Amino acid sequence: MKQLLLAQFRSTFNHADWFVPFQTAIEGLSEEQAFEKKDAAGHSIANLVQHLIFWNERYLNRLKGISEQEAVKDNAATFELPGSISWKELEEKANRLFHAWETALEHVEEKTLHSEMTGIPWPDIIGQICLHNAYHTGQILTLRKMQGNWNSSKGVS
Repeated sequence: MKQLLLAQFRSTFNHADWFVPFQTAIEGLSEEQAFEKKDAAGHSIANLVQHLIFWNERYLNRLKGISEQEAVKDNAATFELPGSISWKELEEKANRLFHAWETALEHVEEKTLHSEMTGIPWPDIIGQICLHNAYHTGQILTLRKMQGNWNSSKGVS
């Protein structure tokens, strides 16, 4: 089970397999490209990365047994960027967090994988996190294509 979850996580983070992983999707973005919005109602790539940071950090903390943070009032708030964060800082934060997830999955105890969080088995939760990461990575790729800055030789033409 652990190896399956680790393989799924890596395929959404840094190992190209059936689709482009997160690291490749954000590679080489400029500050301007990361923060560009096509319209006021939409999200920038930076907003999508912030959203992934929010939820991945929250569930990694839960996996590690770190007590819950404050309640989420509205999912829309999870896309909001903190202060005057730069793209470089956001990118580094996301990569550190995803590496921490990878390390946690490499070392997670089998008894944890057989436990539940609020009635949901951890393998189901981790699987959903992987799907969530893949979904938003696809949105990032779509935005890059719309901006005209995606190199299709990295995958997805």
